[in-house]
Amino acid sequence: MKSSVDTKKLFLASLAVIFVMFGGENFQLADAGSLGGMQLLKISDSGPCLATAAGNSDSNIVVALGDSFTAGYGAPPGKSYPDYLEEYLNNSGYYYKVLNFGRNGASSGGGLKQLAAIEKKKPVLVIVILGANDMLDGLSIAQTTANLNAIVSSLQRSGSKVILGELTLSKDYGATYIQEFHAMFLSLPKQYNVPLDSDLYHDLTGVPGMLQDDQVHATADGNAQVAQNVLPVVRSMLVKHRSRHKKKCP
Repeated sequence: MKSSVDTKKLFLASLAVIFVMFGGENFQLADAGSLGGMQLLKISDSGPCLATAAGNSDSNIVVALGDSFTAGYGAPPGKSYPDYLEEYLNNSGYYYKVLNFGRNGASSGGGLKQLAAIEKKKPVLVIVILGANDMLDGLSIAQTTANLNAIVSSLQRSGSKVILGELTLSKDYGATYIQEFHAMFLSLPKQYNVPLDSDLYHDLTGVPGMLQDDQVHATADGNAQVAQNVLPVVRSMLVKHRSRHKKKCP
């Protein structure tokens, strides 16, 4: 048995040398703790991670898809809510990379166009906060509903979990549109069995320093609060990684 294990170690060590010489990557051996063997670990920028092929359930990627609210419009670089969400997840033992796919001015149609790039990342979870710009782009509630249907269904088929977020619309949108917008967000989560976060502005509205002058986009402090608001439902859909240093490769 010992001879077999030594042979595996020698084989993997040889592979590591080959990868370094020809692939430009760094690798190391680590005890797998199972099957009496070893595993090859790839050294990423944030530490070693398991160099194994895996589906979305094993991914360490979370994607935040949205408009300027997600992008962090008006806040300093690195101070969007996805930036803070990644920090809070790591601080609580959930070692995930949160990728910001927020785009200023994006509508639900714009989000739909980003799906191919997102699905290539194989995220375990996608937070979708879209729709607030659709009326400005001339889209009807029916069109917005169709776009969000396509986004959620496509992400689920690709293996990602989904959280929907509903932004509070200003009164300028009109009572009828606001009512239909809210009804849409009551229906979609039930249809696809996904959680809805409709309290994104909790502890922002009316709190000094949390919103910019437009009363729509969060400041850096406001984005930190948004991340706190979504953190519980995000954590409920993720697996707590046991070690920062043995996560899946991005």
